[in-house]
Amino acid sequence: MGTIYGYKLVTDGLILCVDVANAKTYPGSGDTLYDLSKNHEEAVFSSLVVTDNYCVLGDDSTSFSSASTITFPQIPNSNWTLIYGVQPTGSPSQFQEEFINLKDTLIGNFFLPSSARWLGVPFFYSTIRSTTPLLNTWTETGDLLDADNVRALCEDSTGNLYAGTDPDGEVFKSTDEGDTWTNTGDLTGATYVNSLLVDSLGNLYAGTYPNGNVFKSTDLGDNWTNTGELTGAVYIYSLIEDSNGNLFAGTSPNGNVFKSTNSGDTWTETGDLSGAIQALSLCEDSTGNLYAATGINGDVFRSEDSGDTWTNTGNLSGATHVYSVLADSSGNLFAGTSPDGKVFKSTNFGTTWTETGDLLDATHVTSLIEGVDGKLFAGTYPNGNVFKSTDLGDNWTNTGELTGATHVMSLIKSSTEDLYAGTFPNGNVFKSAEDSYDYWGRTILTPTEFATHHWHIFSTVFNKPEIKNYKDDTLLATDTVTVDLVGYGDLNRLKLNSNYGNKINLGFVILYNRTLTDSEIQQNFNALRGHFSI
Repeated sequence: MGTIYGYKLVTDGLILCVDVANAKTYPGSGDTLYDLSKNHEEAVFSSLVVTDNYCVLGDDSTSFSSASTITFPQIPNSNWTLIYGVQPTGSPSQFQEEFINLKDTLIGNFFLPSSARWLGVPFFYSTIRSTTPLLNTWTETGDLLDADNVRALCEDSTGNLYAGTDPDGEVFKSTDEGDTWTNTGDLTGATYVNSLLVDSLGNLYAGTYPNGNVFKSTDLGDNWTNTGELTGAVYIYSLIEDSNGNLFAGTSPNGNVFKSTNSGDTWTETGDLSGAIQALSLCEDSTGNLYAATGINGDVFRSEDSGDTWTNTGNLSGATHVYSVLADSSGNLFAGTSPDGKVFKSTNFGTTWTETGDLLDATHVTSLIEGVDGKLFAGTYPNGNVFKSTDLGDNWTNTGELTGATHVMSLIKSSTEDLYAGTFPNGNVFKSAEDSYDYWGRTILTPTEFATHHWHIFSTVFNKPEIKNYKDDTLLATDTVTVDLVGYGDLNRLKLNSNYGNKINLGFVILYNRTLTDSEIQQNFNALRGHFSI
């Protein structure tokens, strides 16, 4: 195709052209649009509301509303040009929210298939999110009154956070992602809360010292009752629920693991962990094997029969204590140890262990969790650092300062994909977005302009690292951004959507696999402006 309505359109590098007013795109009936560039023989948009010379995206609701998705050839990493003609028709009641909350609310974005990685071109805000994360940044959450040590963290199904502390044996609760914390009910006789668990029934459990009690709450921490006796236990270091709904508690000073099949009403001692005096951490892998990390010989034990028997796994060279054990989503095991601050890895259910990369200056690895996309996080002593690995432990990087902390005793990933770290000696909980990204944005339409309901032609030209945004035939701005699109496969998609009542009419969308010049942008504007009497 060389012209639209008699005007010459630039065709060099054209890989997508959908023009609702053209009969070859929309034959006059149905809900399907076709590509004029001949790169797509089949329908590229479907299930759309088409009227007159445009299609309608979004509705008048206040919830997210998505249009359709198109798959087209791989977009180059270095340069491309996107042009689209739109008419805002809704009221921008949520404009300020969308202006700020770019990660969650996008309109008309150039979308990459990997989770939460995108390069967005909203109709009234143009933004770039770098695909290369910065180091994590940690901020102190609200005060946990009189706490010195946050030994345990967990989250319930409603998003409430809980922190187990000493020296007063208290469990604090936050209903606002850590902004504020309130003390829950009394755990009689406890001075340390070493472990926390929310089971699949919504019950909350707290493992304590010095009486070796496991307390249970059925009302989100308002009230606590002591569960059945764990004979001989002084410390309850760890609590887990397995895939069959059984509870397990790792204890000292006898290194026993106890099991409950009735939500804590009774506890029975499982098989012997020979030589262990502390069962410091427990986990279950995807096959149902249980693992117990122990001191004082630095052993990890495995049970293949729900705790009836335990077998010592391979040697973790030099370790005296294994403070944390993690079974990741890929079937690997990781063990955080002292006194050398090493993380060991096993790919064969603990039969053999190999030392992973260096965690600079760490002597104790006190906590381990898996984050998004298989990233690993390790909390350490004596410098209070959290290290991150994106390559299954081959390399570890410090994620940033947790001010005043010497020990990172506990780590969790929340349902919002934030990280929380419980620390000593100031009893603080720190929060970090799992990955911090570099955002860049440029306003295209103000709320006032958006509300005028005028048609506009927008062009975004990317020539790495330079990006230009045009409104009609006017260059709004030239900026420098760092974006890396390498490594995300062949399914780069153009996804057009509208949300929060910002109803939009779409007349056309055009994509080039190269950078258009200023004169070519002007040429296309002249070719396209007749659509809408711009």
